[in-house]
Amino acid sequence: MKRIYKILLLLVISITVLAACTPSDNAESRTIVDQKGREIAIDGAVERIVSIAPSNTEILFELGLGDKLVGVSAFCNYPPETENIEKVGTFSEPNIELIIAAEPDVVFSTTISQESVEALDQAGIPVIVLDAKKTESIFDAIEIIGEACETVEEADQLVNDLQARITEVNDIVAGIADADKKTVFYEIWHDPPMTVGPNTFLSDVIVAAGGKNIAADADTDWPSYSIEEILSRDPDVILLGHGGQQVAEVAERTGWEIISAVKNNRVVAVDPDVFSRPGPRIVDAIQFLAEYMYPELFK
Repeated sequence: MKRIYKILLLLVISITVLAACTPSDNAESRTIVDQKGREIAIDGAVERIVSIAPSNTEILFELGLGDKLVGVSAFCNYPPETENIEKVGTFSEPNIELIIAAEPDVVFSTTISQESVEALDQAGIPVIVLDAKKTESIFDAIEIIGEACETVEEADQLVNDLQARITEVNDIVAGIADADKKTVFYEIWHDPPMTVGPNTFLSDVIVAAGGKNIAADADTDWPSYSIEEILSRDPDVILLGHGGQQVAEVAERTGWEIISAVKNNRVVAVDPDVFSRPGPRIVDAIQFLAEYMYPELFK
C-alpha cells in the first residue's frame, strides 16, 4: 500500500511540474502581423532569437531580451554585449546555414534580405520582417517584438518613455517661429550628395528637433541633389551621416564655402549608428540635434 501511495505521489508531483512548465494557451500559438503585413505563427515561448539588423538587436536588448539572442548580424555592435554573440552574416547577406544551426524560435529580419526571408520560411523558421520608415513605425516595431516575445508590458513602457522624451524636446522648441527654424541638410553620402526625403524617420528627426529638412519637398526617400540645388537652398546646418568625408573637407568642396552652414561653422559629423538605425536611440538623435541647433534653449 505504501508503494502505491509513493507512486501516486510521484505522479501528482510530475503532473504539477508539467503544468507549471507548460506555456499558457496564449503562448502555445499566436499570430503576429509584421510590418510587411505578413502573418507569422509563433508556437510556445520564445527562448532563442536571431536578429539580422542592428536596429532590431538594440530593441531586443532594451526589452531585456539580450540573453535570448543566439545570433546577430556582423553590423550589430550595440550594446557592447553583442560582441559575445555569434555573428550570422550581414543584414543584407545573412548566413542561412548558421541561422538554421542556431535553432531560433524566431528571426527578426528586414526587407533588405527578402531572399533569406523566403529561405527561412521554407526551413520552417518564423521570420518577422520589421520595416520602420518613420518614427511612429519604430514604435510599432517595438510593439511587434514585444508581442512576439511576450514582453508586451516592457514594450509599452519603452514606447511611452521614448514618446515622453520626444515630447519634452518638442515642448522646448515649440516656441521657435517658423521663420527662425534652422534649415538642415542631412548628407547620407557625398558623391553625389544624397540626403533624406520627407517619408523617412531621419526627416522626422529634423522636424522633431525643431528644424526644417531642405529636402522636405522631395518625391523620393533618398534624393540626390546637385551642388547648385544645395547652394540655392542654403542650409543653416549640415549633418554628415557617413564616414565618407570629414567636417574640414566640406569647406574645401567647390562652391560650398558660401553655404551658411559652412560660413558659420555649423557642419557636424554625427554618429551614423545613432542617427541611421530605426531603434530606440533615434530619440538620442533628436535630443542631440535640438541641442546642437538651439543650445540657448537647453542651458
